[in-house]
Amino acid sequence: MPRRVLPFIQSLLVFLPLVLAANPSPDRVIIIQADDLGYGDVGWHGNRLVSTPALDRLATESVELQDFTVNPVCAASRATLMTGRHFLKTGVSHVHGGKDFLNLDEVTLGDLFQRAGWRTGYWGKWHLGVEPGYEAWHRGFDVAKRLQLYRHRNAVFFTEGEEDGDVERSLTGQWGDAWMVDEAIAFLKQQMGEKAFLYLASMTPHSPLDAPDRFIQPYLDAGLSMNLAKHFGMISHLDFQIGRLLEFLKTEGLADSTVILFTSDNGPSISRHLFTDADRQLRKPDRMRGWKGDVWEGGVRAPCLIRWLGNLEPGVVLKPIDQADILPTLAELCQLPIEGNTLPLDGVSQVEALNLLDKSQKVARPIFNWSHPGWITGLRPYDPRGIAGEYNPLTASTKSQMDPAAESMSVRLGRYKLVRNQDQPDTAGNRPLKTGLFDLWADPGETTDLATTLPEKRQAMDALLDDWFTEILNQPSSFGHPRLRVEGEGPRDIAAKLVKGVSPSLQNAVNGLYGWNQEGQWAEYDLQVANAGPFWVKFQGSNLGELRGEFIVNGKARASHATGWISPTPVWLDAGSQTLRLELQGLQVEAGEVPEIQLETLSLSREDPRPRVFIFTDINIDMGDPDDRQSLIHLLWYANELRIEGIVPDRMGEPQGLEACLMAVDAYAADFEALNWASLGYPEPDRVRSLIAPSQDEVVDRFREAASRDDSPLYVLVWGAMRNFGRALRAHPELVPNIRVLTIGTGLMMERHIQHIPDSWEALPPCEMMNWNAGGRNAIFEDPRFNDMWWVELNWTYEGMFTGSEPKQMWNQLNTFGTLGGHMREVTRNQEWARYFRVGDTPTVLYVIDPRPRLDDPGQPSWAGRFVQPFLSERPHYWTDFSGSLEWSYADPCSTWDLHELVEDEARGTLEHERPGMYASLLAKLQAIYSR
Repeated sequence: MPRRVLPFIQSLLVFLPLVLAANPSPDRVIIIQADDLGYGDVGWHGNRLVSTPALDRLATESVELQDFTVNPVCAASRATLMTGRHFLKTGVSHVHGGKDFLNLDEVTLGDLFQRAGWRTGYWGKWHLGVEPGYEAWHRGFDVAKRLQLYRHRNAVFFTEGEEDGDVERSLTGQWGDAWMVDEAIAFLKQQMGEKAFLYLASMTPHSPLDAPDRFIQPYLDAGLSMNLAKHFGMISHLDFQIGRLLEFLKTEGLADSTVILFTSDNGPSISRHLFTDADRQLRKPDRMRGWKGDVWEGGVRAPCLIRWLGNLEPGVVLKPIDQADILPTLAELCQLPIEGNTLPLDGVSQVEALNLLDKSQKVARPIFNWSHPGWITGLRPYDPRGIAGEYNPLTASTKSQMDPAAESMSVRLGRYKLVRNQDQPDTAGNRPLKTGLFDLWADPGETTDLATTLPEKRQAMDALLDDWFTEILNQPSSFGHPRLRVEGEGPRDIAAKLVKGVSPSLQNAVNGLYGWNQEGQWAEYDLQVANAGPFWVKFQGSNLGELRGEFIVNGKARASHATGWISPTPVWLDAGSQTLRLELQGLQVEAGEVPEIQLETLSLSREDPRPRVFIFTDINIDMGDPDDRQSLIHLLWYANELRIEGIVPDRMGEPQGLEACLMAVDAYAADFEALNWASLGYPEPDRVRSLIAPSQDEVVDRFREAASRDDSPLYVLVWGAMRNFGRALRAHPELVPNIRVLTIGTGLMMERHIQHIPDSWEALPPCEMMNWNAGGRNAIFEDPRFNDMWWVELNWTYEGMFTGSEPKQMWNQLNTFGTLGGHMREVTRNQEWARYFRVGDTPTVLYVIDPRPRLDDPGQPSWAGRFVQPFLSERPHYWTDFSGSLEWSYADPCSTWDLHELVEDEARGTLEHERPGMYASLLAKLQAIYSR
C-alpha cells in the first residue's frame, strides 16, 4: 500500500539543508530503468503476487515520487529522461521507422556528467538511434554496451570497435540483466575514487517472456498461468540482480555516497497475444486506466525511487513530477553546470521536493504528454508497416496540417488532467474525438469525466494543450528524421527506413520502405558527408527481382536488376550537408500486377563494392566441356556485378583451353555491342580478353598482382584441377589472408558419378578413383601453411541445380538470350547428358553473386547452400555444407564413406531448396539485359 510521509519529517526540515551542505554532492549516480514495468508490477505498490524483496527494501530507504509521469512508450521516455526535454522536441516521435533517433544537437545526461569530469557508463537498451553519432558511445558515455532487442537469454550486445566500428558480441549462456549488473560492478571497481555515472537500462519485463526457471517455478506453484509466471519471474530475476548491485555498494562502503534512481519507461504492455483478461487484472492492483501506448495514467505513471542514504530522508512525495525533471534535479544534486546547454529544458529541479520541504500539492506548471495513433492498444495484429503512414516522415508542410483537436494527448495541471482522443478505435478503425477532464486526486482511475461539470477548467486546459502542441509543431527539431553521417572509406550501410521525405504512395515501415510500384516515386535521405568524393550505391530488399525499372540516384547514377542493383557509375557527393534522392523511373508494370517491393538497405561505398573474382578453369574444346563453358558464360552474364581480375585456363599446354575461353568472350563481345551493355556497367570485351592468362609463365604473377590488394578479398573460383592454383599459392603463401577459395568436390569420385566418366578412364573403386577436381587438391589440403585458409568446398551440391523442371526450361530458352545463350546451347546440344542447364561449377559463382548474404559469412543461407565449420582444430576456415555436423572426415573420406553419401544428399537438398529463387533471379536478369 502507498506509504505516507514520515511524521517526523517536519522536525528534520531545518536539519536537512545542513546535511546537504556537509555532503553537497554524491560520488556516484546510478539510474536503473525497467522496460514495460507497470506501476502495479512491484510489491510495495500492493501487488501481493510478485516477489520484489530488493526493490521493496529500496523503497523503504528512498524518497518515492508517487505521482511520477513518464511517456507512453520506450523511445519517447528515454529521450525525455536523457535530455530533460519533451521527447517531441528531440526528434523522437515513435519507436521504429527512423522516428526513434535523438537529434544530434541534444545534450544527454551522459554528456552532462562527462563534461563535468565524471566517468560514465551505460549498459542495456538504448533505443535512441543505432547509426554513427547516435549510439550511446557517441552521446556522453565512456563505456557503452547496447543489448540487442529483445534477447534476455543468450544476450547479444554491441559496442564501439577499436577499428571496425560497432562490434557485435554474443553472451552465450548469460542473461541480459545478470550481465548488465556484472558489468556495472566491474565498472565501479575500476572507478574507485572517481566520480561515476551509470545508466542501466534493463529490457525486463518486455516480451518475449523469458527468465531462469528458478524464478518462474514459484509462480507456477502458486497456480498462475505459464505466461504470467514468466512475466513475474522476469521481474523477480531483475529484482535479484538489483539486490546484488545494492549488496555490492553496501559491502564496498559505497552505499552512502551513491544516488540510486529506479524507474520504468512506461506503463505495462497489454500483450493481448500473451495474457488473458484475468492475467492482466492481476498485474494492476492499482486499477489505473490504460496501458502502454496511451496517455491514461496506466500508460504513463511509473514507479520512481531515489535513494541517497544519510542525505535524503525516506518518504513519499505526492507532488506530480515529470521525468523531464530528472536531468535538472540530478544536475543540482551533483552540482553539474547546465548553462552551456543551448536548448531550453522542459524539466525543473525537484531537489526541494526530494528534501520533502514542499508539503503543498500546488503545481504552477503543466505536464504535457502525447500519444501516436499507432500506439493505442487494441486487437490490431502486428504489422511492420503499422497503420497507414504511421512511420512516414513528417515535413514542415505535413506538420502544418496536423490539427491539435485531432491529436491524442493530455495535460496535467495540479490535481486535474485533460485527456484528448484516447479512446479505443471502433470496429472500423476510427477513433472517436473526445476530451475528458479528470480529478486525479479524487479519481486516480480516471472514471468520472468532469468536462461538462467544470467547463471553465476544461476550456483553460484545452487552450494550454492547443498552445503547447502548436509550439511543438513550430519547432524545427520536432518530429525529426536522422541525419546520417558518411565517414571513412569503408561501405556505409543505410537502412532504407531512415528517410527524411518520401512519396505519399510509399509506406515506411519497421523493416524497410514498401510500395515501389509507381513511376516517379521518390525517397530522400539527409546525409552529413565528411569528405567529398564518388560513391557507388548498392540496393538490397525483398522482391527487388520483381521490379521492372531503375533507381536514379541524385538524377545521375542508375541501378536496376540488369546491374545487380548496383550503380555501375558512382554518384558524387560534396562534403557537408547533402540530400541523397532516389527516384523510380522506366517502370514497366504488367496489367493488374502490383508487386510488393520492399527496399531494405542502401550501401554507399567509395570503393567499387562488387566482389573481386579470379578463376582457374579446365575449360576446353576437346569434350565440349558443357560444365565449365556454362559456368564461364554464367559468370559473364553477371560481369557487371563482379570485378573479374583473372581467368586461368588449366589446360595451358594445349590450345583448347585458351581457345575455349576466347570463344566465350567473343560471344560476350557480340552481345555487349548489340545491346549497349556498356551503359549497364559491363566491362569492355577487350578488357575481359586481357584477363585471360595466355601462358603458364604469367599465371603466378597475375595471381600475385590480384591477390596482393588487401582492401577487399579476392574470391578464387577453382573449376577443375587445382594444380595451377596450387603453384600460385605455394609461390606466394603470404597472400593466403587476402583470398577466399571456393571449390567443388572432395578429391574422390563418388560412385554415383562414375556413370558419367568416359569409357577410356580406368574403372576403379570409388575410394581409389580421383575425381576431375582432385589434381593438386590434396597437396593444398595437406600443406600446413594453408591450414587457416578460408576455403568453401561445395561437395557436389551442383547436382541440386539440375533436378526439378527449371534446368530443362532454362536450356530450352537459351537461344532467346543472345549470342552467349546460343553459344551455350551449341556447346551442349551434342551432349545428351548435358541437355539441360547443367552448370557444374556454377555454385561457386552463385555464392558470390547472391545479393542476400554477407560474403564473408558462409553460415548464412545462399544460392550455393549453407556452410558450417566442423573441424575447428584442423582447418579453422575450411567450410563444408550445413550437414557438416555429420562429421564426415575430409582428410580420409573413405573412412566414413556412408556419412559422405549423407553429406552429399543433405548438401544437394540445400541447393534444391534455393534453386527456384536462383533460377527466377537469373531469368529476371537475362530478361533485363536482353530486352533492351
